[in-house]
Amino acid sequence: MRKYFILISILYTSSLSGCSLFFGNIRPSEEKSSHYSVEELSRSTPGWRKLISPTEGETSDFSHPDVSYESEKSAAVISVTSGCRNLRDAHSPSSLTEQTRGLLFGISKVNFESVSKIEIDHTDALWSKVTGELNSEPVKFEIIVTQKRNCFYDLVLVGRPPFSRQDQEVFAHFVSTFHFK
Repeated sequence: MRKYFILISILYTSSLSGCSLFFGNIRPSEEKSSHYSVEELSRSTPGWRKLISPTEGETSDFSHPDVSYESEKSAAVISVTSGCRNLRDAHSPSSLTEQTRGLLFGISKVNFESVSKIEIDHTDALWSKVTGELNSEPVKFEIIVTQKRNCFYDLVLVGRPPFSRQDQEVFAHFVSTFHFK
């Protein structure tokens, strides 16, 4: 069961830059952003390992997160995905709410438990706590979406409900280390 859930988590996190996993590569972004930094969890937090993307280092692949980490204990995944879009593009999300909803394509029985406006590095962000189902399996998300200039940044914690307190603390720490360059 754990391996099945890990596979689901990896498949989900690989779709975070839009709906390319479920609907084919519809090129939801023009390029990844290199204008941010975030702490390397696998070096700073015991029990978290970096997941290697099959296209790591390729800035043109939008079907995978920029970086993701997995808890060896709970199999929860933390990731950050960036995508820079032409703001005049009719398919670009117009708000943080729309961007958040776009991340949930393919998830059924979506329930927003809470939505809060926060700031990340002096920039408005939207923090959503969401439950749903992926392939009939329960899944929980903490999704933080922010935008700087024409780039969106999605920071996500995904796993089986409920999250452990430790996973939530690691995610909060990860978010606190996110900074724009």
